[in-house]
Amino acid sequence: MWRNPAEVYTHEGKKFDEHVEEIIKLGNSFLTFYQMPAKCFDWLRFIAEYHDIGKTHKDWELREREKTKKRIPHSLYSVEYFFDPNNEQKLQKLQKLFGKFSKEEAWLLLYLIAKHHQSFTDHASDDSTRMVIRQVRNLLEKEYSWTSLIQLVDTFGLFKLADVCSAGNKLDFRLSKPLVDESVVRKIIGHRIDEKRFAQQKVVLTNCPDIAILRAYTGWGKTDVSMLFFEQKSVSRIFYMFPTITAINKFWNKLEEAVSGNVSRFFHLYLAEIKDEDELIENFFYIRNFASFPYIITTVDQFLLTFLQVGRYYLRRPMFRNSGIVVDEVHLLTPLMLHLLIWFLKKFRELYQLRVLFMSATLPRGLSSYLLSELGLQKNSLLDFSQQYENKRRIMWQRENKRIDEVLEKILEASGGRRVLVVANTVEKAIQLAHKLEQIKKYEEDFNVIHARFVYEDRRKKEEWIHQRNQQNLPHVLVSTQVCEVSLDVNYDVLVTELASIPALIQRFGRVNRYGEKTEEINVYVTEPDCNVERYPYTSQELKEAGKMIDELEGEALKSEKMMLDFLDQVTEDSLRGTIEAESKNFDLEAWEEAFHYLFSFKISDEKMRKLVNYREGLTVEAIPHPDCVQNSELRDKIRSLINRIRDTQNRSFQEKLREMGNLLSVSVPVPVWWFKEAEEIWGFPVIGEEGKIYGKYGFERL
Repeated sequence: MWRNPAEVYTHEGKKFDEHVEEIIKLGNSFLTFYQMPAKCFDWLRFIAEYHDIGKTHKDWELREREKTKKRIPHSLYSVEYFFDPNNEQKLQKLQKLFGKFSKEEAWLLLYLIAKHHQSFTDHASDDSTRMVIRQVRNLLEKEYSWTSLIQLVDTFGLFKLADVCSAGNKLDFRLSKPLVDESVVRKIIGHRIDEKRFAQQKVVLTNCPDIAILRAYTGWGKTDVSMLFFEQKSVSRIFYMFPTITAINKFWNKLEEAVSGNVSRFFHLYLAEIKDEDELIENFFYIRNFASFPYIITTVDQFLLTFLQVGRYYLRRPMFRNSGIVVDEVHLLTPLMLHLLIWFLKKFRELYQLRVLFMSATLPRGLSSYLLSELGLQKNSLLDFSQQYENKRRIMWQRENKRIDEVLEKILEASGGRRVLVVANTVEKAIQLAHKLEQIKKYEEDFNVIHARFVYEDRRKKEEWIHQRNQQNLPHVLVSTQVCEVSLDVNYDVLVTELASIPALIQRFGRVNRYGEKTEEINVYVTEPDCNVERYPYTSQELKEAGKMIDELEGEALKSEKMMLDFLDQVTEDSLRGTIEAESKNFDLEAWEEAFHYLFSFKISDEKMRKLVNYREGLTVEAIPHPDCVQNSELRDKIRSLINRIRDTQNRSFQEKLREMGNLLSVSVPVPVWWFKEAEEIWGFPVIGEEGKIYGKYGFERL
């Protein structure tokens, strides 16, 4: 029933023993890189030796599998290997396993072997695996070392990294630390450097505690110099977390040039359940495009999806060990996302030795106080460079007591020949305004719309259009959403915006008269919010506080921009806590812990996940628009052709499949997780486009 492993090929041209030794060698180098304890090396060796033992089963044959493309469940055979009642030798191996490791470790190791090609689910199709799962459930519901469990799962993740490298013959793969020094930062800044300010930035950031909070005025250069925070902290990798894809692209261009291309962006994390024959493609793409880079630019929601254990989270979570994290514009996080982020940072900061820098140009004192108290930080963790706002009044506003769609045409008429930025609070509202402008013929060629829900190529073209119009100072109208607050390096003459939270308004105001010092005329119009929709991005309390500021500082009442920050600082820590507590009821983290035990995978379609993301835009995941909902014929044909090619990859080379994975990313769109229902998945990307959704020239929208 079981063949000699020495005679078995685990992969094309690679024998069993060779594969095992390659995994152990690579895996040990990864464990050493992350300074994992000695027991992790024993765990990795055991998993390496037995994960593919099912391929020695008489019914599994590599060449037949390659011919037929049948799914052979060798992982199930691997578990069966230890429970074969007809083979005394196998029973002895099981007894040896329980002798070498603790009872808890032994059952967990068997579980990891059973699931080494899947997410960590708690269901199985065979009796042996079901028994293993019952044992694992029982031990997790009792007292078991949380630290040991995390270390074991992370060891498995690094084993998978080694497994894929061996299978793909990438035997020279090594992890490397980021280069962090002044010369790199100077390259990121690029233009003429204010040496006096740079000296101040260097002293302040390099001497910070391991977790710090930076509040600095727009133009201080916090994003460009944030790497200095890690100069003396010896981190394994640096994660930059930005609020939008556009912001990611902007900084990626700078950082890539500064570190000679050694940077990755997006850190695509969905990695859903996929067929065994596609797993190597996706995993190898992950290694080539993400795991091998010491600098990764991503979003906070991708961090949260990892630590909430979505999909095959074990591939990504070890990458955060000993890492440095920059959370840019932390004030933009929804209360629930802030709650989740702080929860996981508190839980993992010591074990993972995390170094974290929170940054914002408009950081409310209530939020900084919340971060200080929740994370147990001293006052020297807060760095405040917002004083320059006292010398500026670049904007003056007028409040409009109507909705933005009711006053937009009148304001544009009065602002003819100027650059006008129009900001809506939701994608749906922005698209509605774009349709309205389209009907006004004189704006037909001179307006554009940008928000988060565009495929990469469309977004790139729009960013180029915006950059060109701004560089040449050409009159135009840009309709946007929150993406303009932190993503676009633009300067407009006039702003028309819906009422939003105070931090959001201050960020939007920063896109008007950006390089001026003082204005004597109205250049901002604040309209009533259209908040009678589901999942509005701002709470009624936030809008009430913002409305009070707009009323009291209207027109000449605003003497300096520091007065806006004073309003911002009136939001107390108690008020923020009340909001967080109210909204965190949407997701019970303690119930999540009890259900998933820091082991089992969380599915996007899970009812608990839907509760988590159902009340706001919240977490987003990259999805592919279904061809039937795409209006542009060229893009529709491109997506349909791509999907068809991926469905029929039997005769495609490995490199061709890797290119197709990259092509998938190029036509993906970040959409809210609450859009998801049961959807087809292509290599881990859900294909979205059921009735009621279209992808048109104004992006992905619900009808």
